[in-house]
Amino acid sequence: MISSNGDKIVRLPLFARWTENELVTVKFMRNDGTDKVVSKKDYLKGIEIGALQLFDRPGYNHIGWSEDKDSNKATYGVTDKIRVSKEMTLYAVWEKIPNPSVTLDYNNGAEAEVKEYEWGEIVYLPADIEKEGYVLKGWSRSDNINAKPEYTPDDTVYARTNTTLH
Repeated sequence: MISSNGDKIVRLPLFARWTENELVTVKFMRNDGTDKVVSKKDYLKGIEIGALQLFDRPGYNHIGWSEDKDSNKATYGVTDKIRVSKEMTLYAVWEKIPNPSVTLDYNNGAEAEVKEYEWGEIVYLPADIEKEGYVLKGWSRSDNINAKPEYTPDDTVYARTNTTLH
């Protein structure tokens, strides 16, 4: 065949080449002492995934993911995107929230008492303290002696933040 400008055109056969869509599995593990697979999903190899699943664990913040079960550093942050190029098992990386403390200010001349608790532990407020000429109405986070009590001695209070009670 000859082109309009006089050059010879050579017919070159071209053949399409195909590759099968390869799926890879990504497993998300809670990594909280159990070996429970919480989520398992197949993705096309090479795809980028984001908005990774977050888990709740009392007393901890979920800071990211690692392929190493024992890591305390996240390889991937919770908002990072990950290019899935192979089968992956991602383990949640946790950061322990410091134990909360409760300061009990008795307002009766006795020195305030600071107690540290495990996160979520029940705080038993003392009901047997005394102040001459007074009856204990309860506990408040305000140091105003006339503040209405927020907690009575019968209330169940859980340690989740540092708190001072008066």
